[in-house]
Amino acid sequence: GYMIYFYTFSSFWGSGGIYLEDIYIRENFRKKGYGKAVFKFLGEICKKENLKRLDWVCLNDNILGINFYESLNAKHLKQWRNYRLSGENLEKLCDL
Repeated sequence: GYMIYFYTFSSFWGSGGIYLEDIYIRENFRKKGYGKAVFKFLGEICKKENLKRLDWVCLNDNILGINFYESLNAKHLKQWRNYRLSGENLEKLCDL
C-alpha cells in the first residue's frame, strides 16, 4: 500500500495541517491495522509539529472507507463542496 500527503496552511484556522491526498491498502492487508497505523503516523506528525488538522476526501460510494474514517471519529464536513475545472473548461480560464 501507500499514502500521499502534504502540508497545508489554513487562513481560516490560522494554522498548518496535513492533507492526505491518497491512501491505499492492498485488499488482502485490510482490517489488519495498517490503515490505523497510517493515521497514527500522520497524527504523530501533527502533534509533533503542532498542526491543527488532518484533512482528506472520500468517495460517497466508498462505504468501507467511510466506516473506517468514522471509527476514527473523523467528521464528515457537509458544509463544504469540492469543485474541479478540467479539460476544455480549464483551458477557457485563459480566455477570461
